[in-house]
Amino acid sequence: MPASDDEETLVPLLSGSPSTTPPRPPPHPTTTTTNSTPPPKRRLPFLSQLLFSFPALSLEALHVFHHTWITKFFVDDVKFPALSFAVLHATERSLGIISYPFMGLLVDRTVLPKQCPGCSGRRRVFFLLWAPLLFVAYLFIWVLPCQLAVTDVAAADAAMHALNSTQLSDINVLHNLDSTSFMKMEPKYFGFIAVAYMVGHFLKSLAPVDLPWMSLGAETTKIQQDRTHLFATKSVVSLIGLGVGSVGPVLLLNNGMVDHFTAFSKYICITGVMLVFSFWLLASRIVPATAQQESKTNMEQKCGVLYENSDVVANGGADSYRQTNLPFVAGIVLCFDNMPYMRLWCVHGLQSLGDVLNEGNNLDKHDL
Repeated sequence: MPASDDEETLVPLLSGSPSTTPPRPPPHPTTTTTNSTPPPKRRLPFLSQLLFSFPALSLEALHVFHHTWITKFFVDDVKFPALSFAVLHATERSLGIISYPFMGLLVDRTVLPKQCPGCSGRRRVFFLLWAPLLFVAYLFIWVLPCQLAVTDVAAADAAMHALNSTQLSDINVLHNLDSTSFMKMEPKYFGFIAVAYMVGHFLKSLAPVDLPWMSLGAETTKIQQDRTHLFATKSVVSLIGLGVGSVGPVLLLNNGMVDHFTAFSKYICITGVMLVFSFWLLASRIVPATAQQESKTNMEQKCGVLYENSDVVANGGADSYRQTNLPFVAGIVLCFDNMPYMRLWCVHGLQSLGDVLNEGNNLDKHDL
């Protein structure tokens, strides 16, 4: 009678001989492992966020005012011919299309060495130079035409006649007048105003200070939560600047008691000074990439300080492939070496020229 399976398995165990049955694998653990690493803490203080966002107040106030009042001011107040101003306006828009990519490459490729006191690094030189240049551009566009305005003697005499008259029609005309109605621009200055307008917008296209500003915000921290808080704070300050740009000029007009030429000149000067001050303050509180000696983790815990990205700078900036002895030269060379970009640049230039001609023809047909 054959032995059962249980007897066959017990014999080796009792005799002490090695077992031929392969060992069973250990059971799989039923417990799951959890990541015990704590989430990274926010290392960008609120004071640093305010320091970065402060220029948005004046910059947004200038942009909103410029785009809101530019056509009304030159066509209604300066009495510039509408067709000529439309061509000028379309031409100045093409300047930004052509120059903006160049400026972007210059911002990305410029690194000044430690030997440049006060402006070394990647971003500070643009804040120190482009903010005043942008202010000068707005002076050319707005303040120079305002200084050429003279008192309209005929309109002032008509207002005085309506004030001393009992005719209802003259009184209604007086109510529709404000102080701007007593100012006029001599047509002989229109050529100078056109040149000043184009020079101002050309300088404005050469000073896109928001490019290094936004680049600094993206690189000042590697933590996504920090970056979100930073740009959220900047958006809130931008909304305040939008309100200032909308309400500020109206308050300076003082319900028509102050003419547009005086009020707008004063507004440009006030916001322009704030713009330069805010960007210079920001530049003074930036630790450049070429001067970062300690670890970035410890440095980012300080309040009121922002840090450039030091990953692109090797050996303190001495061996950086982006650095040049003359600023901006490397960016210009790269622009012309990049053939796809040059083709795109030529296409945009031709398209902008076509837009200028098309807008002028449409206005000409409309006038006819």
